[in-house]
Amino acid sequence: MTGQAISTVVFEGFKFVDEIETHSDVKEIFVDLAIFIVGWEQRSLSMLESGKVAGKKALLVNFEGDEIPEKERSRFASIASKNFNKVDNIQLCNARNVDQLRGELEKLVNDLAQEEAREIAVDYSSMPRVMVQTLFRLLMSEGVSPRVHWLYSAGLYDATEVVDADFHQGVSGDLFSVHGAYGAGAVSGKRIGIAALGGDQELVATFLRHENYDEVFFIDAPAQSSPKLQKKIELQRLWLQAEHGIASDRFHTCDEHNVVDAIKIFSQLISEFERFPNTSFDIFCAGPKSHSIAASAIVSRHENVRLLGRVPAKYARLKVAPTGSCTITTVSDYTNIKIAEVLSRANGSPKTC
Repeated sequence: MTGQAISTVVFEGFKFVDEIETHSDVKEIFVDLAIFIVGWEQRSLSMLESGKVAGKKALLVNFEGDEIPEKERSRFASIASKNFNKVDNIQLCNARNVDQLRGELEKLVNDLAQEEAREIAVDYSSMPRVMVQTLFRLLMSEGVSPRVHWLYSAGLYDATEVVDADFHQGVSGDLFSVHGAYGAGAVSGKRIGIAALGGDQELVATFLRHENYDEVFFIDAPAQSSPKLQKKIELQRLWLQAEHGIASDRFHTCDEHNVVDAIKIFSQLISEFERFPNTSFDIFCAGPKSHSIAASAIVSRHENVRLLGRVPAKYARLKVAPTGSCTITTVSDYTNIKIAEVLSRANGSPKTC
């Protein structure tokens, strides 16, 4: 892959590299397996349609009850067949059935392990958050592939219900643990809450009600391509400061599509409490999905960190158009002996990842 790495971090045997490019400037990524979500938003097709991701097999995922027209499914399959030797379709349960979905994802990852894929690409642009978090954790912890490229096409929100009609998906029930145990193996001496913010104030209020935290911290991200959404984010910060008394030093800012910087911020916050051995952390991600990936990486390596999720009251298919920019986060597992084959292939063919 060409393009300058905007940031890199080595974390517990894994190397994370973020790159941001326009779709037209991304050099072809050849993988053994690629996963795409069918038709959820307009930008769902961006990476696949660019022709920059190619390889042996494409897995096209849709969800029960998603009401995606058959014409749209066929369109995805037709485009995928131009870039991949084989195209498979898979239907998962309704994305709101989180327990069933996590079970189905575990089975999917077990099946993927049989593929013995050296490189995998996952387009998570329009992927439901609980799937992003679960799939990332499983691929990171199960040693399925020594290298995974996480692909994200940035979206324009200013012409959508998200800002024009103050749309939010709501919350059904209480927040739940996506992964991670409560406490640090004993009664927690301190309970710390960390929330990665978007523009949905209702989600933040739900998080603040969830637990009586000793301290709370927030990560927000400027909406670079959506001024109206940025305004909502700024108002939310003012609301937290004025209504909840959150001091300004409890806020950290991170690029909306930068996984590496989010990992560094989460790690820094956790390290500040090393002198308190029974401290436990809850992380809740209500903003950019890049922050969900970073949180999933943190949870996979810390026993005293729990990743919270929510069941949305509804999922809506939004007309989120692509900006033309994409982020590729490449995760290389240096604890996996098969990484040598990936590095050898990359050195022999510099035009591919």
